[in-house]
Amino acid sequence: MRPDVARYTSPDPHNPTLTDTSNRLPECMSARPSLLFVNQHYAPDLASTAQHLTDLAEHLAADGFEVHVLCSRDHYLSGEMDVPAEETRNGVHVHRVRTTAFGREATLGRIADYASYFLQVLGRLLTVLSRAREEQ
Repeated sequence: MRPDVARYTSPDPHNPTLTDTSNRLPECMSARPSLLFVNQHYAPDLASTAQHLTDLAEHLAADGFEVHVLCSRDHYLSGEMDVPAEETRNGVHVHRVRTTAFGREATLGRIADYASYFLQVLGRLLTVLSRAREEQ
């Protein structure tokens, strides 16, 4: 239910009364609008998409949004970066997943890297969604 919508509540189901719930949010929602960005690269990686997403996410966080980024721990060129799995960076909550790191030299390695990233992201999203449903 949207938090800005009134709903009918009453102890007597045959005599409903209108209750204004516009000031209350469900427990699973933050008071701030929230966003989740899913991108393979994020700062401090030097990939172009990492730089663009970092600028956007940090700008939105500064404007009051709750911003989360789900990205890989791998470096754009090849290999793993020395970054934490979870961190808050300039107001942005960054969640990094482990993936294969075959690099960009071979097509098969590149496919494996993308596939492992998307499978990790899918797993993380399904876990988060199932936890959110359990809390409701």
